[in-house]
Amino acid sequence: LPTLLSARNRRPYIAGQGIRLRRMLPEEAARLMGITIVGARWNAAKAAGFSEDQLFAAVAGSVDRRMVDAMVDIARQRDVFDGHDSIRYGSLFSGAFDAFFEGWRRTGMGVAHCMAVEIDPKRRAVLQAAYDPTVVLNTVEAAVFAARAGGLPKVDVLTASPPCNMVSQARRVRSKDKEREDAKAMEEMVGYFSAIGAVSEAVEARVVMIEESDGLRGRYQAVLSAINGVLSELPFAWHHGAIRAEDLGACHRRSRLGWV
Repeated sequence: LPTLLSARNRRPYIAGQGIRLRRMLPEEAARLMGITIVGARWNAAKAAGFSEDQLFAAVAGSVDRRMVDAMVDIARQRDVFDGHDSIRYGSLFSGAFDAFFEGWRRTGMGVAHCMAVEIDPKRRAVLQAAYDPTVVLNTVEAAVFAARAGGLPKVDVLTASPPCNMVSQARRVRSKDKEREDAKAMEEMVGYFSAIGAVSEAVEARVVMIEESDGLRGRYQAVLSAINGVLSELPFAWHHGAIRAEDLGACHRRSRLGWV
């Protein structure tokens, strides 16, 4: 049987009988993640000039479909949207394939994509082509500024997948200066979650969904505590914990932290 050889945060090899055959294709990674990238999103990615490596990274950096569905189910159990057949949706750190948006569409509700924030121009182009959000911003800092100025649309659901490169277990190179690296991780992650909080209150979100690397539960316990402190100051009742893809029926062992 063919197997996958890990390449530490790069496209893994498909191997047979111990021989490397080829790199995994983005389409194959998408199937493992339960993500559909055909149609408008695929065409937009090609038009934006994605290389195979860039497209693989966009897929692999997304959220597994089964994880998204589990988090959406938790949100819907709170009866926040009883009697509603449509919602207004916004996302921060949206990525090229807005997995949470797709998750809410799978509920059968009407979902209007009102806001997206994505710093990468190629991924932003895919978002605009596939979903045509009402407002598209380049950075979360711009979103916070717009929120404070009253320039963002109101949304019912706000989602966020902040960058995890500082705390991910898949990170390839770590600094020898542990104290300095930990301080940088603290500054970045607390900044991301503070921005999520500021935007969520400004847009009057009724549900907030956040996913982040499970690496926070290892070396970065202090960062995780600080993040939970930031979230505890917001007017929400949080449901949070670790979600493992394999426990939800996926054939990979990715583990993520989720807050709803």
